[in-house]
Amino acid sequence: MPRAAVWAFGVLWMWQWIAAYFLPLQADEAYYLAWSRDLRLGYLDHPPGVAWWIALGGGFPRLPGLVLMPVAWWLLADAARRWGAVQWAWLPAILVGTPLGFVAGPLITPDIPLVFAWCVLLWFLARGSVVGVGVSLAACLWAKSVTLVAVPGLVWVLGARSVPVLGIAAALYAPHVVWSLQNEGLPWTFQARRGLTGFHLPEALGGQILVVAPAMFVWAVTCWARPRDATERTLRALGLPVLLAWLAASCVTRVEANWPALAWPATAVLVVRRDPRRLRRVSAFTAAVVATVAYSAAVLQWDRGISSERDLRSNGELWSGLPRVAARYQEKAILDLAGPPIAYLRAVGHRPCEYDRVPSGPPPPPCDFVYLADARALGDRCLGPTEPTRAMGRAATVCHCPAQKP
Repeated sequence: MPRAAVWAFGVLWMWQWIAAYFLPLQADEAYYLAWSRDLRLGYLDHPPGVAWWIALGGGFPRLPGLVLMPVAWWLLADAARRWGAVQWAWLPAILVGTPLGFVAGPLITPDIPLVFAWCVLLWFLARGSVVGVGVSLAACLWAKSVTLVAVPGLVWVLGARSVPVLGIAAALYAPHVVWSLQNEGLPWTFQARRGLTGFHLPEALGGQILVVAPAMFVWAVTCWARPRDATERTLRALGLPVLLAWLAASCVTRVEANWPALAWPATAVLVVRRDPRRLRRVSAFTAAVVATVAYSAAVLQWDRGISSERDLRSNGELWSGLPRVAARYQEKAILDLAGPPIAYLRAVGHRPCEYDRVPSGPPPPPCDFVYLADARALGDRCLGPTEPTRAMGRAATVCHCPAQKP
């Protein structure tokens, strides 16, 4: 194994630890951390994989990703070796050198356990283990329902072996299906509420070019266009259909850049199998700026108001005489980190969250509270007069009791 490849990965892994230490916990991470403190078979938004993943960290939500994702990258590298890649040892460094691979350590989302399980699946596939592939596929489904987009390509690759694989996965995934049937079809029905929002293909395509770095994307397109043998056709089937499915979906609805994540592990193996020495040099430059870009992208959540622990530290003493009522799950999840759970009252017109389904914290008072949104989001749910104010960099509303004057 080339020593330079190990050192390159080690340096990037160290950067991930540094970013994880200095980057404030983001609102979505706090939301999933709350899930991990109340483990169940499912939640309104997603299957429970991310909650179980965080629970492995014993209260440190980013620890499992920092420790376990390197295992996934090196298992994928071993799969690349079994599939004939000459430069297989460089695969972990190349992956972590992309924005998508880098943020898999410092941040936690449902995509992290999903990508971990998918990499393990590809390793078992390279070894020819039907049972391992079936168990890994079940783990993917427990992590995120979008795994189903990748199943057709996997079935094409497996052929007749797909029958036992799907049987094992279905048996292990059955408890979540039962839970879903008992809970109004969640999380499927929740995700279906996104609806049709128009043509977003350029945005989706641009997002993929950014998250895997332009050099990786260009080389991937070249490999997809001209597979040289059966192994490359197999790897193409495990990656390209996923990306094409999401790009097709983006023609009628908005597709976030992380959703096609399952397209890239097998594609990365395909790219490395071509012995891309030029890609290694380009990836080194990409890795040099990835930490800064990922950090900035995570911090600049200006449209989410209270987005991190940093906002708490700078604004936590406001309105000490009035209880705060969160309008969005982001504010509630972050503010709950500082003490007892606060009240939550969903903003008018917003989609529900897990706090609507399973209340956490006290019920919102009828008046005398500060609502962390503007008066339109509060609607007519204040019994008295309202007064506009600002909180955490956003518009907020003070709800007075009827006998008081704003």
